[in-house]
Amino acid sequence: MNTNSIECQQIMKEVKKRLFNLNLSSIYYFYLPVLLICFISYVVTPFTADTRVFYSSAILADQLGNFPYNIDASWEIKPIGNRLIVYLLYKFTLLFVEIDEKTNFEITTKIIFSVISLVAVLAFVYRIKNLINKYSVTVTQVFIVTTFSLFSISYWCALQAENFCVILILFSFYLILSKSKILNILSGFTLALLFPIKGITIILALYVFVAVYYLGEDYRQNLVVSLKGFIVSMILIVISIVFVFPYALNDMSNSTLYQNTFQDFNIVSRLILFSEGYIRNYPHIPVLLPSIYVSVITLSYLMWGNKFNEVAIYSFFWLIGVIPIVVQGKYFGYHYFPLVIPAIFSCFYFEYIFKEFISTLNEKRLIYLNLLLFLITCSALYVTTHVGGFGYKLGTNFYYLYPGLVAIVYIIFSILIITKYNLDSPGEIKGCKTLHVLLIIAILIWAIFNSFSGCLFKPYYEYSVQEIEVMQELDKSYELSSEPSILYLSDGVCSYYINSKSYCRYYYPLPVQRANYNPNLYETQVYKETFDCILNYSGDFIVVQTDWFDLNFEKNKPIKEKIYSSYGVVDETPTSKRHYVIFKKK
Repeated sequence: MNTNSIECQQIMKEVKKRLFNLNLSSIYYFYLPVLLICFISYVVTPFTADTRVFYSSAILADQLGNFPYNIDASWEIKPIGNRLIVYLLYKFTLLFVEIDEKTNFEITTKIIFSVISLVAVLAFVYRIKNLINKYSVTVTQVFIVTTFSLFSISYWCALQAENFCVILILFSFYLILSKSKILNILSGFTLALLFPIKGITIILALYVFVAVYYLGEDYRQNLVVSLKGFIVSMILIVISIVFVFPYALNDMSNSTLYQNTFQDFNIVSRLILFSEGYIRNYPHIPVLLPSIYVSVITLSYLMWGNKFNEVAIYSFFWLIGVIPIVVQGKYFGYHYFPLVIPAIFSCFYFEYIFKEFISTLNEKRLIYLNLLLFLITCSALYVTTHVGGFGYKLGTNFYYLYPGLVAIVYIIFSILIITKYNLDSPGEIKGCKTLHVLLIIAILIWAIFNSFSGCLFKPYYEYSVQEIEVMQELDKSYELSSEPSILYLSDGVCSYYINSKSYCRYYYPLPVQRANYNPNLYETQVYKETFDCILNYSGDFIVVQTDWFDLNFEKNKPIKEKIYSSYGVVDETPTSKRHYVIFKKK
């Protein structure tokens, strides 16, 4: 063997050593700057349209006064719990910055909520530090993975109802694992708050109850006390919704009509759509993609070992987050955010079982895993290009893929290279740093999509800044904010910029707008009341978003006739995604 061959082998050996024997203490110096950049990127990302609609409701509630009944009176499609959280954030942010300073207001709100989120993470990590030692997981690892999972999300998922739910769940873990019965009771109350936030999100309380039950006899008494607090709190919340807040129950019921939640409910088709949505939305929640591969490998390992109890618990933990998504049937990116709870758990569990998993592998099983992971990768590539819209179409058959899709290939090869490396040296099997591999994959996805230079962040940021400038100029030109009330026939964003009361309770008239797509609404009381409210308006200005509220629908003709007979167009203001027409009384 010549000298060059020997040197080449030595180099390859050193490469293997550096790749698979990472220094745990030094690699954290890489993660901490990434977390800081991720945090800053999260904070400076503008509100989404949905979040601005939430804050429109908070602004209108503030105008109504008489807390807490003003929260109930100012409608929004999300239930009263979500409105209350947003209102409290809104009022607290006003202590530091005025609502008219939109950019500063949004950044300040994000900072405040980020601090709350970090407190939840620290509380969660502090409480479980004694539990994770036996699983060879460190406190630092839990902090880094959990924090990154919360702050690597895209603009679409931040400050949504599901985001609030995840923070409450982390706080609940802190409370229920305490030795204090008072804190255990408070954990039940905290979990009961998941119900008024979005109704169906009450199912997410099972994350905490199932996890604590799995911890064994030492925590069963904590669970019992928490369940008592949960039941009592649920009773009080339901009583409040039915008897104290007059609009709350009907609002929750009507929201299912607006969203067609139970129309054509087919469990098989919804599960297929859920799977497509999971892959399609992974850029918005980077930790979701590696968790697919991790979960498939983990379940394979558990079944090979006939550990069917673990298979059932592991699968059920994922199912808890799947149920609300399937029931809602919309598959928006933020609907998938609660799945970060089982995704985080899956990463740590995979790290824990990895050595034993390697020892159970043989050639047949390795081929099986290769084929299974390859099939998942092919499915992901198909969904993201043909269904998800993450590709640029050229001609009729060819696509340029977003660079983020490289992350999918990176996942499968990272896992398989590690597996192959360990199989080469069965006598020296070591605990590979699989957690670092998974984190690097998630960081890569975040960098491509949601970082400052990400292909999701940049266009959204530019559009959002442009919309703020255009709408503030429109408000200033016609002094719309000085009007006592305005009729808004728009999707709710407009009243975030214009500080005038909505003439109708439904400041975005969803009962009328959605009736054109769900005829069942035509016979409801809320449709008739909203329609009559629109016709009875006699103020000076009407704002119509023509790409959202179609005046040309047959049922909307009386509204169109009223507007054009008594009002004239004074301005047409297009933004990147919306087109507003301003009508002024003749």
